[in-house]
Amino acid sequence: MNKIIKIVPKIVFGEKKFDSLNEIAEEIFKIREGYIVYLIDSVHHKTGLKNRLNARSQDLVIDVDVSLYEPKTEQVDKIRDEILNKKNIQMPALIIGIGGGSVMDVAKAVSVILTNKGSCADYQGWDLPKEKAIFKMAVPTISGTGSEATRTAVLTSSTKKQGINSDQSIFDAVLMDPELIKTVTL
Repeated sequence: MNKIIKIVPKIVFGEKKFDSLNEIAEEIFKIREGYIVYLIDSVHHKTGLKNRLNARSQDLVIDVDVSLYEPKTEQVDKIRDEILNKKNIQMPALIIGIGGGSVMDVAKAVSVILTNKGSCADYQGWDLPKEKAIFKMAVPTISGTGSEATRTAVLTSSTKKQGINSDQSIFDAVLMDPELIKTVTL
């Protein structure tokens, strides 16, 4: 039996492409009527990248702080609840994860848990989500994690550190702008 592996179907690459993020998202996902949830690494308050987002009035911008710990299932559940509470249970058209691997993992997990009932911890394992996830897009701001290209969203729960490993957790598109990583320092 052959295993067919799903990969990211759309990759946009180029300098200054971040400044066209909304137009690119619209072209790929046709989201005129829906809203976008931007999950952005909280470090981008300091870098100024958050100020470059061109979010529309109906969109949500949520800071994701992963500076002190790896992403947790409880954090994903809280973000899901925040989205649903602010938007009266209306589902977003698109989730965009902006940051390093941890933020991209959170974005993958949020897109899955919005359409699959229960806690995020219920889906740590292999091919557990049954419902199609919300469309999701990655914007890496650091290189080397590979999160934008894998089907794994690594999360820590109260009992384990394990990934949501599913075709539902692979990004539908990736925007790679080399300008975003050229000033990264350790």
